[in-house]
Amino acid sequence: MSEEYNNGVPDRLRQVTTETMSPEVLYTLDTYPDVSPQDVMYIDESRAEGSGRLIISKGQSVKLLEEADLSTSDLVILMSVWQRNDQGDLCRGIIADCRFYSGRFDVEYGDEEIDDCDGIDDEIYNKDDEQVISAVIDCGDDEEVKIWGDPTFFDAARYMAGLVDNESIEKNGATAGSREIQDSVSDGESRERVNSNSGTSSVPFYKRALNGLAKIVKARRK
Repeated sequence: MSEEYNNGVPDRLRQVTTETMSPEVLYTLDTYPDVSPQDVMYIDESRAEGSGRLIISKGQSVKLLEEADLSTSDLVILMSVWQRNDQGDLCRGIIADCRFYSGRFDVEYGDEEIDDCDGIDDEIYNKDDEQVISAVIDCGDDEEVKIWGDPTFFDAARYMAGLVDNESIEKNGATAGSREIQDSVSDGESRERVNSNSGTSSVPFYKRALNGLAKIVKARRK
């Protein structure tokens, strides 16, 4: 037994949340079996000049994607990234890959009251605790991978889409799903993605994911 004394609490015992996710590591929601993504995430239609943004609590528990049940239809994949904007400022954002989520999210409008009878915990929707999802990856009507959200995070979202399932990206690429992004990325300039934690113990799973997470999900759902 080591006699070394460390102050504090071991990291292993700390629950990871959307606020404390390591950069460029794939996570998914860590909830009870009867809690769906719709219960802990919603769309605030008043954000981004009416374009809307997906919202989640900063304190929402998450777990590594490799620990997730890939057979579920409630699979929302999250990744934290650091990105420099057009002014050169360093910005943190969270990207959500919803390609493997079969449900929908409720829509709220800014200061609307959350109705208790909806079965939604008010604490989850504390305005001071809100975390805006910077970009959302999903499939468009043509089944191609598309990205919605803050144009600053377009390149990071495209990177994440390939990290989760590179086969779909290599085959069809990823395109902007909204005019908001289309207008901002038409110049063809890439934005610098900053990875402050490139070393991760989850690399072996990423290699499996790079071989096509879509195939893994489909196989487990049969």
